[in-house]
Amino acid sequence: MKYLYISLFFVFFYNNKSEGQVPRKILVEHFTNTLCSFCASRNPGFYSNLDNQTDVIHLSIHSGVPYTQCLLYQQNASPSDARRFYYGINSTPSLVMNGFVIPVSSNYNQNAIFTPFKSQTSPISIRMEQQKYGADSIQVRVIVKTEASHSLGTEQLWVGLAEDTVFYTGPNGEAAHYDVYRANLGFVPINIPTAVGDSLVYQYTAFSSVNWDFSRIFAFAMIQNTSNKSVTQSESTSPNTNNLTTAIRKIEKELNGLTLYPNPTKKHLNIVLENDLETRAMLYNTIGQAVKVFAFKGATELFLGNLPKGIYVLHLSNKEGMATRKIVLQ
Repeated sequence: MKYLYISLFFVFFYNNKSEGQVPRKILVEHFTNTLCSFCASRNPGFYSNLDNQTDVIHLSIHSGVPYTQCLLYQQNASPSDARRFYYGINSTPSLVMNGFVIPVSSNYNQNAIFTPFKSQTSPISIRMEQQKYGADSIQVRVIVKTEASHSLGTEQLWVGLAEDTVFYTGPNGEAAHYDVYRANLGFVPINIPTAVGDSLVYQYTAFSSVNWDFSRIFAFAMIQNTSNKSVTQSESTSPNTNNLTTAIRKIEKELNGLTLYPNPTKKHLNIVLENDLETRAMLYNTIGQAVKVFAFKGATELFLGNLPKGIYVLHLSNKEGMATRKIVLQ
């Protein structure tokens, strides 16, 4: 069974005061390929280096370069390509740490590649909750909290799933692959609350894929600056995390009475709401770029014929609430 996902967005507020900045974790996006012999020679030294680090979240993203025949790339091709295109990565192995591309000439075995990102702080924290149901579904909640005064404004929230170890002997001889990026659950803009103690909550439901060992799946989240791509904060669960709570006070709720058709579509998308409120709409591509921004009341027809075929995300918001939907353009 292929994985499907639905994103639901909520907002709530904590009243307790925060004491200030919190440690910023290091997020490593590790672009690799199971046919790449250079990866097979460099990755072991990097993993040994990684094992000696603390507060580091690692994701291996299997790239379509230099070989599209990479099995782990083929199992998650579009989301993996989106991350590679986002940074302009054209070779493997390549490392991106907290949004900054590490020169390929760097020695991946040395602690020095982590040094610039250590002992940094952030004005926001991320708390993650996760609940698995049997062997085929998972719920993930991401809580973004303002811990100290800041001027961040709008940033990007990326949430996804990864598999902590995939046992597959690739053509390059690598038999174990760590923290393999498996699914994108959302890459959307969020407005970081300015008041200390205020929080945003995002909730997702995802279904397993036949390609995964579901017992090894975990969730991750990161918040990224829209201008320079630096990572403001990141967090992850573990494969055995089951701590999802239910006590959430909803301030902004999911929009009711939303109809989209046809979807998939070739040129036009009709958007219909039960209410007649002024609604702001933003359409994003898979790398988080806003390709259409508009407003309407009640209903509208959106022309998509001038966009490349692919998957898009439509985000709607008005005084009643908000909604996010996946749009397939054929």
